[in-house]
Amino acid sequence: MWFIAIRKLLWRSVYIRRVTSFLTGLDISILDKSSDIVRMTDLKVLNAGNSTTSRLDHSAPPLPTRADTSTRKIVEFQIFENQRRWLGFGWTEYTLPNERVQFTDAELKPCDGIDSFKFPTIPELAKIDHKWTWFDESWKVDKSFNKEHDPSGWVYYNNNWEFPEYEDNVGKFTRSRKLVRRALLVVENK
Repeated sequence: MWFIAIRKLLWRSVYIRRVTSFLTGLDISILDKSSDIVRMTDLKVLNAGNSTTSRLDHSAPPLPTRADTSTRKIVEFQIFENQRRWLGFGWTEYTLPNERVQFTDAELKPCDGIDSFKFPTIPELAKIDHKWTWFDESWKVDKSFNKEHDPSGWVYYNNNWEFPEYEDNVGKFTRSRKLVRRALLVVENK
């Protein structure tokens, strides 16, 4: 796998990306997408007893507390799994260097996979006692992403991640599916 290491090393160069963009005509981002910053707006919060979802903000009413000693929020994490079809190998997690990695967030920024997922660090809670625990036992496929056409949740695209369809065919070389899992955030009030 030495060629993968060389490819990743060369791809760090802005000049290599600019030349590749010029030669291929593809819109290749010049910015580094490997940032590990997690924004509060990337999280969705579900309030107990309320079927609607809302963005995580401080104006949302807290869940019931134990004698006002802690505040609890249920946070839904979303990850998109991406794959590419290679002739002779079928569907694999190996994609081209200028496109989506195996696991991305909703903004197509690289993120940890389902096995190595780390809870985000929230700057507002840095000096406050807080604890994350999983609310759901495992990651689940969000079947609404593909409008329940495929039980495995995949949406299929052409070679450039365009023209989504809900069934696999010979003209589809890339695919994505949305995985969700909820966690409980307990913040100790002092």
